[in-house]
Amino acid sequence: RLVLANMRKEGWITAEQESRALDDTPRLSPLAVQDEGIYGWVLDYATNEAVRIAGQNAPDLVVRLTIDPLLQKLGSETVRQAIAFDGERAGAGQAALLSLSADGAIRAMVGGTDYIESPFNRAVQARRQPGSTFKPFIYAAALDKGVLPTDIRVDAPVKFGDWEPENYAGGYRGPMTVEQALVNSTNTIAVKLGQEAGGPAIGELVRRFGITTLPPSPDLSVALGSYEVNLLQLTSGFQVFQQGGNRIEPYVIESIVTQGGAPIFARQAQPTPLAVYDVARASMMVKMMKKVVSQGTAQRAAFGRPAAGKTGTSQNWRDAWFVGFTTDYVTGVWVGNDNDKPMNKVVGGDIPASIWRRFMMAAHQNLAVRDFPWLLPDPAPESEPDPRNGYYETLAAEFGRVAAELEAVANPPVVEEPVQPTPDDLPY
Repeated sequence: RLVLANMRKEGWITAEQESRALDDTPRLSPLAVQDEGIYGWVLDYATNEAVRIAGQNAPDLVVRLTIDPLLQKLGSETVRQAIAFDGERAGAGQAALLSLSADGAIRAMVGGTDYIESPFNRAVQARRQPGSTFKPFIYAAALDKGVLPTDIRVDAPVKFGDWEPENYAGGYRGPMTVEQALVNSTNTIAVKLGQEAGGPAIGELVRRFGITTLPPSPDLSVALGSYEVNLLQLTSGFQVFQQGGNRIEPYVIESIVTQGGAPIFARQAQPTPLAVYDVARASMMVKMMKKVVSQGTAQRAAFGRPAAGKTGTSQNWRDAWFVGFTTDYVTGVWVGNDNDKPMNKVVGGDIPASIWRRFMMAAHQNLAVRDFPWLLPDPAPESEPDPRNGYYETLAAEFGRVAAELEAVANPPVVEEPVQPTPDDLPY
């Protein structure tokens, strides 16, 4: 409008031409204007995808998207309410959510708490450290090298040059199975498994899974999620586990036609999945991640259906994540601050897991309860069991007994006045 007014004042166009140009200015449809705060991130992302598919100079197009309006609204409200209710206490100013159905279709994309205030899409444009949410890829690479969930590894001090990785809660728990280490998110064992797998193997695996932000041979800090990723690629990477080792490219556009109805693009109804990981190892990974939800760091995410996933918290609590899946949906949640300011010790099993649980409960409301039908029996070891395993099991029992005695001496029981019970879940 300002440009046209200046052109009229300078004599380049007449008043009639100015009026006609204003009348011809493109406008969003009433629905898009009304729901811009809910759909803004999706429309921005889909516009870029449409240009990529149809070209920059394509005519006016009609684009059909994969977004489920109910899930998009639910995701937007859940993210907004979580930060509004608990953001100040947690020192968290933003969150993002992305959900894929089993065919790779993007059903919900929430890039922040308010699109009008900030159109920056944190589900796609933001690259953040995933913390322990990245551990499943490290374990998957270790399984490729012959490691089994029942194998024993020792949680003990470890040093690589000047780097001494520590566990989140401090201390060490001695020998435990590989599965227990993932369920408890034990850092020292994740790093040891990363060393066994090797940087090149990890880099190659995550590229097969669709994560493109890592170097070809990451260093050992990759085991603790030091390399930045975006929520879309991380969530899509977890879908490989959901799909039994098959990779499905995430997509948001179903079809594109001209306003006259001429077809420009139509997605293949059932594209052939790309096998990128062994189904038997994917089965072992899913079984371990199911226990993360039922017994481990993601218990707050449990909602009465078979589900698997992994929590994550980056260094100094700058990022908190939970990515999890059922047979029907894979959903990822990130919580943090745009300015990278540390939160108040928010972990992935806290706000992110609660957002995920509320969203997934509603998303599955009318769906049958199903477990992963393709899971396989755990394979027998290909060789004789490692004789060290029996020694480690005995050592673990002794380690636990001594640790319990020392804990009792250092922290004798204290009788306290009873307190009122508090809810074990956040009210959003």
